[in-house]
Amino acid sequence: MQIKADQLAAHVRAGPNALKPIYTLYGDDPLLSQEAADTLRQIARTAGYTDRQVFVMAASHSDWSLLQGAAQSMSLFSSQQLIEIRIPSGKPGKEGSDALQ
Repeated sequence: MQIKADQLAAHVRAGPNALKPIYTLYGDDPLLSQEAADTLRQIARTAGYTDRQVFVMAASHSDWSLLQGAAQSMSLFSSQQLIEIRIPSGKPGKEGSDALQ
């Protein structure tokens, strides 16, 4: 489902379980993408996602196994975590595609 940036906050606040497990943010305007990410972070924080990990992955030379490790490890102080994956090229490559699936 595609949601425009100005509709994101209303969509996520629509119900108690409206926050989906994965969101993909993309676009030509970096400011709009950053604002959408900020909105998701704020809503996730209020929903109990207190732990956050950020990975910047380049398709050709990234260790995608770090994502699996991050998804399987939990913090001592948080029951839910937010994992952000930034792909500057926009193309995860074959190994990245497999890891994301």
